[in-house]
Amino acid sequence: MKTNLYFVGMFALIILHTACKSDSPQKSGTVETPEAAAPPAASGVAVKKPESFIYLVLYNDLRLRDQPGQTSAVSSKLRLGELVTGTGETSMQEETVELRGIPMKSHYYKVRNAAGKDGWVFGAAVQVIYAGTSTGSPGLEKLQTLSSFLNGLNAKKLDSGKKAWEYVRKMPAENNPAANDAAFVLLESFLRRMELEGDFYALTDKMTWEDADFEAIHNNRFDMNKYPITKQLEASGFALVQAEGSVFPVYDWVKLQQHFASRVSPTMKAYIEQSVMEQKMTVWSDGGIVVPLEELADRAVFWEKFNRDNPWFPYRLETEESQRWLTNALVLGADNTPVFDHETQEVSPDFRKMWEYVQKKYPGTAVASRVKAFADLCASEGWKRTPKVEESMGKLQM
Repeated sequence: MKTNLYFVGMFALIILHTACKSDSPQKSGTVETPEAAAPPAASGVAVKKPESFIYLVLYNDLRLRDQPGQTSAVSSKLRLGELVTGTGETSMQEETVELRGIPMKSHYYKVRNAAGKDGWVFGAAVQVIYAGTSTGSPGLEKLQTLSSFLNGLNAKKLDSGKKAWEYVRKMPAENNPAANDAAFVLLESFLRRMELEGDFYALTDKMTWEDADFEAIHNNRFDMNKYPITKQLEASGFALVQAEGSVFPVYDWVKLQQHFASRVSPTMKAYIEQSVMEQKMTVWSDGGIVVPLEELADRAVFWEKFNRDNPWFPYRLETEESQRWLTNALVLGADNTPVFDHETQEVSPDFRKMWEYVQKKYPGTAVASRVKAFADLCASEGWKRTPKVEESMGKLQM
């Protein structure tokens, strides 16, 4: 996710998009007879489930099983970067599998590999890059060529980012927005993996930064040509963020926007533009909320509406997590931006003002409903942090 949640609440989700050696199970649940997932609703109207899916394999030696579940026979293994297709058929129940030391809970997806072999894969080990009609599906061969090139690069070497961008820029123009959406997901997934696996923060950690550098980075005005290392980072598709007195390289959403915004679908464009805005305007810093609380509410409602209207979006896991984190922050605050005054235990005037703002501006949304329920509870308790209010907050933190 983007700078504001990237360093705060999204680490577990990042793992979903990185490579590891296998999907070796550590812990499991029960899997029942597979069936297609029920179509979610958008704006009160049932959304038709896409008929065609393309998935990117995120883990080496991912097991293709005869049936969903870890006890099922393995018919073959899929390689990192391989693209497989499906109709969106999933197992009825989820299962927990440990991937790279982190327990992940997911359904199994029924897929077909390039050789025409059908089977089931653990859902958290793949990434949707296309969900739509069969006739509108992008060309699989071109996408596989791109994916194979990207995954042939060493994600731990900085110049791999430069090579990835050079390859993408030289690709023939696609008139199909779905193909450009998929290309965006493939490149973003690789850059994300570089950020996580490359340890490039070690490069910036060794540098001596001036106070003016910190201010320029914070205000998105830093000249990446100022130092040899930052120039190399920029050429490889990275930007800088600063937090708690340190500087971190992150893959550059502005660069992604400049290349893809005019090529992708309206939905992907909206996602990219929101991501760029959130990277430029950080929400969290030093354990506190550093934007107006109303801005926090605007973002929460944006993601709620986005998720409602795009239930099959490739980054659904992340956009749902953004919505959850932001919505909870509206009633839970942050360590250094508390809802309740430490001395009086009364609700902060800023939070009361924001709660009124949300209810007036966004009536009928889930965000407004959550805020209203908590505000009503606080009002009934004299706007104090009472045991009943504590209990409600505890449930939200679970």
